[in-house]
This record gives sequence, C-alpha cells and structure tokens, in this order.
Amino acid sequence: MGHEATNAFQDCTMPDAAAVFPDGVVTGAEFIGCRFGHRDWSSVRTARSRFVDCDFTETAWNASVHDTSAFIHCRFRGTNLFAATFRDCKLTGSRFEEARWAAAALCRGDWSYTALRNVAWAGFDLTGVKLVEADLTGAHLERAVLRDANLERAMLDGVRWAGADLRGANLSEVRLATLDWHGVRIDVSQALLLASSLGAQLE
Repeated sequence: MGHEATNAFQDCTMPDAAAVFPDGVVTGAEFIGCRFGHRDWSSVRTARSRFVDCDFTETAWNASVHDTSAFIHCRFRGTNLFAATFRDCKLTGSRFEEARWAAAALCRGDWSYTALRNVAWAGFDLTGVKLVEADLTGAHLERAVLRDANLERAMLDGVRWAGADLRGANLSEVRLATLDWHGVRIDVSQALLLASSLGAQLE
C-alpha cells in the first residue's frame, strides 16, 4: 500500500530503503536536506513524493520507479540509475555528474536547469521532456528521440546527436550554428531557423 508521510524527513542521514519502507513503496513523502549517499534504494517505487536539496552520491537507485515525484536541487553524483524510470517527474536544478543511466527511461517531466554534462542518453526516448536551460554540454544523444522536447536556451556545446530526431523540439535561443547537424532529423521550421542562424538570406 505504501507509506503516507505525516512529517518530512529533514536534515537526516537515511539508511537503506528497506529499513524505512519495508515494502519499498514511498507515497506522498517529503525529504528535505537528507543524505542518501552510498545507500541501497534500488527497486524503490516513489509516487507524489518530494526531495529537496538531497544528496544521492553513489546511491543505488537502479530499477527504481518514480511517478510524479519531484527531485529539486538534488545531487546525483555517481548514482546508479540503471533501469530507473521517471514518469512526469520534476528534477529542476539537480546535478548528475557521473551518474549511470543504462536502460533508464524518462517519460516526459521537467528536467530544466539540470547539470547533465556528458550524459549518456544515446537511443533514449525523450519525447516531450522539458530541458529548458539544461547543461547538456558533451552529451551523448545519438539516435535519441527528442520530438516535441523543450530545449530552449539549453547548453549543447559538443553534443553528439547523429541520428537523433528533433522534429517539433523547441530550439529557441540555442546556439545552432556551432552544432554538428550531420544525420540529425529536423522539421521545416527548424531548418529555416538553422539557415537563419548560419547567415542565410531567407526569401
């Protein structure tokens, strides 16, 4: 059935998930300034839960599932996110240095203002994901599906996205002229925007 939080967990060091939530289901909980580092939270399911300024350094969150949960200004350095699923989650301002993403799934959600340098999302389906002002410098997005994603003002220097599908994506205020567009699928309006950024005279 899961556990409904009556009070937030605040400024505490969390043990392994099984010590707090034996059934592995966390519903409506709030964690503020908590430290999860080096703990086992694999296979946990969260729903409508809120994590603010939490530290997940080297935490195992593999095969976890998160529905409409929020991770605001959290740190995921070296976190194991293998086969983790995020559905309609909010992760604004969070940092993911050296996180492990193999087989993870991002279903929509707001990933704006996140630090995702060199993220390994090749082949991921990122349809409709919001990435406003996200730092995707050096990201591996080869063959990724970014249809209708919001990349407004995103930092994309050195991104690798050959074979990616960007049709319908919002590319407003992105430095288009500096990017490698070889093999990237775009729509007509994006082609016109790109041509304009390269100095072409549109008539």
